[in-house]
Amino acid sequence: HKEGEGTKMKEKYIIAHVFFFAFGYSMVSFELPPFLTLLGANQLYLGEMGFLLMLPNIFLPIFFLNLKDQSIVYRLIILSVLITDFSVLSIYFVRSLQLMLLLIFTIGVGQFIWWITTEIFFSNLSRDSRLINIYSSVWGMAYFLSPITSSYSIAIFGYLNNLILSFTLILISLFL
Repeated sequence: HKEGEGTKMKEKYIIAHVFFFAFGYSMVSFELPPFLTLLGANQLYLGEMGFLLMLPNIFLPIFFLNLKDQSIVYRLIILSVLITDFSVLSIYFVRSLQLMLLLIFTIGVGQFIWWITTEIFFSNLSRDSRLINIYSSVWGMAYFLSPITSSYSIAIFGYLNNLILSFTLILISLFL
C-alpha cells in the first residue's frame, strides 16, 4: 500500500514538472518570432528559425529507440532542462541573428530531448495509458495558457522579464 502512495506522489511531481517545463518553454517559443523581428529578422529568417527549432525532431529519435534504463532517462531529462533553460535565458543577450539561429537550434535539441525522455519516463513509470493521458492534458494546458500569459508579461514587464519568468518556470521544473 505504501509503494502505491509513493508512486502517486512521484506522479504528481512529474506532472508538475511537465506543466512548468512546457509552460516556460512555450512562453518563449510563441513570443520568439515577434522578438526576432525587433532585431531585424525577416520572413525567411523566421522560416529558418522554425526549421531549426523542429530539426531535432527528425534526426534525434533514432538515439532513443531502445532507451529503457530509467536512470539514464532521468539524467537526460535533467540535461535537457538545463540546455533549454540556459539557452532561453541567453536569447535576450544575443544580438546577432546568425548566432541566434544556433541558439534556437540548441533550444530545439533541449526541448526535443526533454519531450521524448519525459514520455519514456512516463511509459516506464506506468504501463496504463492514464498517466500518458494526464501528461498530454497537462502539456496541452500549459501550451493553451502560455501565449496569453507571455503576451501580457511582455506588454507589462518587457521581453527580458518574460524570458526571466520563462527561465524560472523551467528551472522550477528541474526541481520537481
